[in-house]
Amino acid sequence: MLVALLTLIIVSMLAAGLIFVTRTETLTSANYTQLAQARYAAEAGVQNTINWLSNSYTAPTNPSFNTAAIPVTCTGGCSSNGSAVVLSGLSSIASNYPDSTVATAYNTALSNQTLTGLSSASYSTYATLLATSSGTGVSWLSGGGGAQTWQITSQGTVAGIRPATVQVVATYERTGGTPIFPFAVFATGTACPTINFSSSGNTDSYDSSQGTYAATVQTTGGDIGTNGSLNLSGSSTIKGNAYLVNVVTSGSCPVKTFNDGSSNGVTGAAIAMGSPRTFSTPVYTNPSPALTTNTGYSSAVSLSPGNYNNVSVSGGNTLTLSPGTYNFNSLKLSGGSILTISPAGKVVIQIAGAGSPSKALDFSGGSVSNSGGSPADVQIVYAGSQDIVLSGGSNSSGVVYAPNADITMSGSAPWFGAIVGRTYDSSGGSAVHYDRSLANSLVSGGGTFRLIGFSWSKF
Repeated sequence: MLVALLTLIIVSMLAAGLIFVTRTETLTSANYTQLAQARYAAEAGVQNTINWLSNSYTAPTNPSFNTAAIPVTCTGGCSSNGSAVVLSGLSSIASNYPDSTVATAYNTALSNQTLTGLSSASYSTYATLLATSSGTGVSWLSGGGGAQTWQITSQGTVAGIRPATVQVVATYERTGGTPIFPFAVFATGTACPTINFSSSGNTDSYDSSQGTYAATVQTTGGDIGTNGSLNLSGSSTIKGNAYLVNVVTSGSCPVKTFNDGSSNGVTGAAIAMGSPRTFSTPVYTNPSPALTTNTGYSSAVSLSPGNYNNVSVSGGNTLTLSPGTYNFNSLKLSGGSILTISPAGKVVIQIAGAGSPSKALDFSGGSVSNSGGSPADVQIVYAGSQDIVLSGGSNSSGVVYAPNADITMSGSAPWFGAIVGRTYDSSGGSAVHYDRSLANSLVSGGGTFRLIGFSWSKF
């Protein structure tokens, strides 16, 4: 009897032990599953954050950031100036960013997001800007922007009686893009010649980010380039280098690519690129079809950003544009009329050039006045092949990007900024003063983000 009782007790204890071990293994397995799901949610948060930064984020223009600090700190316009620049979708971490619209968009996209097929799992993330360099993309070319390094912190959570939370920290780096305007003038065509400087036409360079033209002018840096041929005559001077596919000074065009009949010529070097340089056709964003009726103004007029037809201003009057994007079918200034920017800010002028206008842009009887801004603040963009006529002035600063159009510089007044066209002809002695800051301020085709650091923890 006693032996039977002892045997029963031993068997019961073994059974209880087996049950305990089985339960422990079940809970361990459940915990592992929840942790795996939580980590999966956290990693999904990281991936969706980097997708958002790649496809939906636009870096601010001229932000008040201390880029010498790591992480980058905000020096003005943020809720906590002096603190790190942060975009947050995590309730316990506040965004610290100068643009509330961007901060709100980040929070909407990346706060408490559930996963398809795993409704009990969710994630929230925040991103800290560790490093950045100058440079912004443009609306009329894909991609672009300076170098950026972001640290993304993502918390994945699986809800339940025994909730699980995993935090993943990943650091991503993106290299900067390619300068859109590395030359004072570049001609993409192969005509004879594609660039012509005659009379006293010339180039040099200055840096609008460091001061005025007079304070920063250099007799170098006014580089030009062409996929075709270069012709210099009179006393024209290129104060920089001339870039050609191949440098050939004998024979006749198109074999001969460099005809230097100027008394001054190229002060730098004639450099062979080896292959043509490609400039992407800009994307025109005006709703189709383009407006092709005519609107003439014989008195001063102010226009707001929007879509316009064939606009002409005559009689020495002023066309005032406020910051924003303007879509014109064509634009003409005559009789000494002036296009001015007020208040100071970035203006994008996109030309459609559809229908009857013989010239997409005709400033032969007028000029641009951008006294309050840098050349990067006035962007004239045209994808078509109709002619463009520019005219400079003491305050004519801007960039012209029309890689398929023939561009003529009318008169002898200077242009501050940079020009890209199919061909370029300057016969009146006009100077192009290249803004060296354009090499950093307007870039395209920035590299993709790559992972350079990763860690995870549970809590």
